[in-house]
Amino acid sequence: MFAAGSLASCSEDDDKGGPTPPPVQLVDQIEYDGGTPIDIKSAIFEVEDTDLYTFYLSPTAGIADMDGMSEANDYLRVMVRNPKGTVNTESDTFEISYKDISIKEATMKDVKSVKLSADYLSETSRLNLYVEVEMESGKTLLARYENTCSEAKLPELNNQYELNGEALTIGSVLKWSNATTGATTYYFYNEADVTEPQDGLNGLTVTLAAEATETTFDLSTVDPAQ
Repeated sequence: MFAAGSLASCSEDDDKGGPTPPPVQLVDQIEYDGGTPIDIKSAIFEVEDTDLYTFYLSPTAGIADMDGMSEANDYLRVMVRNPKGTVNTESDTFEISYKDISIKEATMKDVKSVKLSADYLSETSRLNLYVEVEMESGKTLLARYENTCSEAKLPELNNQYELNGEALTIGSVLKWSNATTGATTYYFYNEADVTEPQDGLNGLTVTLAAEATETTFDLSTVDPAQ
């Protein structure tokens, strides 16, 4: 029994040209295609629809907003819904992208195996993330992060609004009240010297119901088509 076990072990080593190396132990790092692990120095996230989180992890230090992350252009991006642990990659919503590796529903045919776990604790701003990917091409991606992750800071705007990453200047602001419904509509136009509401002008429209005395808007969820 002992001899058989030894032979099997030797045969496995010979087939692979030597002993199997131990698995990589990552600590807040990314390993791409078997290369040297890269330290993660910045981690931020965005959230949509209250529970759709997109995490960005970068080896560039000091990144606090999406402009900085886009400028660095070296990040691991992971999107999950309700990040509370292991992701079922066969049924749950998720995306993973890093360099030339991109995993989503449309590209799963190119994936040999994928493991994903994401647990975000809002009370402590801590993200526990594990990514393990092997593509059909043989390319691999590993990542582990167990550290703080802050929500991306909003851009600083001055008489502007941002749409699709572009800051647009507000040239005119109008307030219009509906005597019948009691609703109040605010028009923020890009053009200057607009004195009454007009169709066809570029801008942002916000309508408040009569009973609204104090309201907080998350304009990141506004549908530009509406």
